[in-house]
Amino acid sequence: MPGSRLRYEVRHDLVRLFEELITFTADSGAATTIVEDLILGAYSGTGATDATSVLRGARCYIYAGTGIGQERRITANTQASGTVTVAPAWTTNPDSTSQAEVHKTFPVAHINAQINRAIADIRQDSGALVSIVPDTSILLAADTFSYTFPSNLRWVERIIMETQESGIYELHNPIARELVRVEKTAQPTSSVDATYTLLLDRDRFPLVAGRRLKIYGAGPVEPLTADTSLLVEGLDSFVLHRAAYYLLSPMARGSSDASKQVWREAQLHWTESENARTRTPYIPPPGSWEVTR
Repeated sequence: MPGSRLRYEVRHDLVRLFEELITFTADSGAATTIVEDLILGAYSGTGATDATSVLRGARCYIYAGTGIGQERRITANTQASGTVTVAPAWTTNPDSTSQAEVHKTFPVAHINAQINRAIADIRQDSGALVSIVPDTSILLAADTFSYTFPSNLRWVERIIMETQESGIYELHNPIARELVRVEKTAQPTSSVDATYTLLLDRDRFPLVAGRRLKIYGAGPVEPLTADTSLLVEGLDSFVLHRAAYYLLSPMARGSSDASKQVWREAQLHWTESENARTRTPYIPPPGSWEVTR
């Protein structure tokens, strides 16, 4: 979706606010190493005299390619060869397709959790709906006029049908509003959202078995559950600054000058997130309709 950001991109942007992120594509790897000859470039000028200690204690996480999803503590690095040694050993050894990130302060799971905590804040605002990737999960079947409605949609902008050519849709011929309706199938519980059914007019709907419907609409922003999950356009500023606040505020305890500085920085991120919140509401376009919840 144009303008959307993958979770790992959001995470990288977030950690860059603290100027401690290194990203690279590996040249090679083994059971306890990952190699990239320029990895220390980001730390040039740090004043470190012991090249094997520059990255010690940082975390290396593989976010794409072979070994994706693994995070290990760095125990040493060799500047001349670009070799980073980790512990414990990789479950799957990295190779030249592995894309990795290194950062010193926060584990990846903790960063991801604060991103979703920020998303949860915006979800609580009933006006904070966002346009979502058009849904194409409904495949029409012969003599079938009811289908499970996408659970993440709260507003419907238009519904169009696939043409006789697979994957091509009738963009300029939306289905008339009076030919479809959505009904609540089951009430929500404490752990399960309500479910809905899309009902097609049995007498007038131009049903063609084997074709898909594409539904354009809006819904609440969803938590990012994988590095391939997308944060929709327009929410990145709010999420980045709110997550930055959540990362920094626990570090601001105490009365030292350093703690006070961290707290001031955290408060600035909170203010920036509130400013960004005012730019996020969804405005339904003319002709769209709300799914009764």
